[in-house]
Amino acid sequence: MKFAYIANVRMPTEKAHGLQIMEMCSAFAKEGAEVTLFVPWRFNKIKIDAFSYYGIGRVFKIKKIPAIDIMPIWGGRAGFFLLQVSFYIFAKIFLLFSAFDVVYCREPITPLFFRNSIFEVHNMPVKVGWVFKLALKRVRHFFPVTGFLKEALISAGAPQGKITVAPDGVNLESFKNLPTKDEARRRLQLPIGKKLVLYTGSFYLYSWKGVDVLLDAARDFGEDTIFVLVGGDEKEIAEIKKGGVSDNVILISHRPHSEMPIYMKAADVLVLPNKTGSLHSEKYTSPLKLFEYMASGTPIVASKLPSICEVLNEKNAVLVEPDMKAALAISIKKVLQNSAFSLGLAEMSRRDVAKYSWQERARVILRIVSGA
Repeated sequence: MKFAYIANVRMPTEKAHGLQIMEMCSAFAKEGAEVTLFVPWRFNKIKIDAFSYYGIGRVFKIKKIPAIDIMPIWGGRAGFFLLQVSFYIFAKIFLLFSAFDVVYCREPITPLFFRNSIFEVHNMPVKVGWVFKLALKRVRHFFPVTGFLKEALISAGAPQGKITVAPDGVNLESFKNLPTKDEARRRLQLPIGKKLVLYTGSFYLYSWKGVDVLLDAARDFGEDTIFVLVGGDEKEIAEIKKGGVSDNVILISHRPHSEMPIYMKAADVLVLPNKTGSLHSEKYTSPLKLFEYMASGTPIVASKLPSICEVLNEKNAVLVEPDMKAALAISIKKVLQNSAFSLGLAEMSRRDVAKYSWQERARVILRIVSGA
């Protein structure tokens, strides 16, 4: 099966969607598909190639398509629109002279250019207009990452029989043969002999990530408990420091994804503090860090949101009411102070994550696509 994955993204990118796309292309290829990832030529501060950046084997091809990228000098909607339309026009021309069995995408504009696309759905427009509805009619099969996205698609007019929920996943191999907790801390130059609370991901790229709630919760702890936040850019870190941060907080800028399993192994508790107020946070997100947290074998404290509770439950994590720093602090302390309870949660989450591997996700999708 010849597989064209079309993605209007900067590649590589420090954002999570870049990793997700690369992992899925790799998983499709390992299941026997002949995969080519099509992305636009774009200005990029990251100079190494995508395979090296993500530590993913070269089992598929990446083809860069011409696009008009004025985003560095003229961003905003106009710049993005020009980039997007030019990329898809050139991609359409290129694929006219190539034979592919499947066109796979994660942007709703793709089906407008490629009829019978396979559409992996990560979000929904605030207002479902006629253009989006037209795109839905040109989709061969939908793979939303949450059940709530499935419901939204049906409400927008997508046929229920063409929709299969496929949550995001994790590379389980990355979490094998990890160092001990103390060795992980030595490698990362993190404190030994203290409790360590870890958050990974962007800090303020999206306000619903809940980093502000976590930083407030950190003030309820003494110097024996260290909060480590990994993944912010320099601007985000400067903004946090400008507003004031407690002495028990360590802020670390974006690190190679290959280091994340080691950071998670070094921690005593992992936190996913997503907030309410955003439909994406409450119902649509399927965070990569969630599945990585589960695979790490470290206890999890997470916001009790519908999107999160499709995967986590009270047997594999401590679920806390979102937006409440006091409740978050209490839940973190509960995990830190009860080792038997925490180990039980961690073991259950590690068992539960087995069904969320990228390979299993690719198998499900390819099985449906081949018969669709």
